[in-house]
Amino acid sequence: MAARGYDHIDVVVCNLYPFQKKVAEPNVTIEQAVEEVDIGGVTLLRAAAKNHARVTVVCDPSDYVRVTESLEKSGDNTISLPIRQELALKVSNPIHPAIQPSPHIQSIHPSTFLFKVTHLLT
Repeated sequence: MAARGYDHIDVVVCNLYPFQKKVAEPNVTIEQAVEEVDIGGVTLLRAAAKNHARVTVVCDPSDYVRVTESLEKSGDNTISLPIRQELALKVSNPIHPAIQPSPHIQSIHPSTFLFKVTHLLT
């Protein structure tokens, strides 16, 4: 990280593959289902959640607007500890919100969200 000019990580955003959606398809094969098993994403989310005292972890697209607004309103481009704690708890939810499609997902594209977060943190 230091070689790239980074000294710490503020925000981790990771959307998991839609495994439960895929296996619910009527003619899904084992091979197709296995391709939707997310290994690295889960590890990344858990590591970020474990470090929620310093890192904001976003695993649910329905939180994009909340996180962006919180960064904009903070005055110092940080997310409050209570919000970081809530977001970290989502990672340990046995029915992970990133796996379950949410009917309340706010209409913000992931690339737009990441651009806003990156702009606010730099």
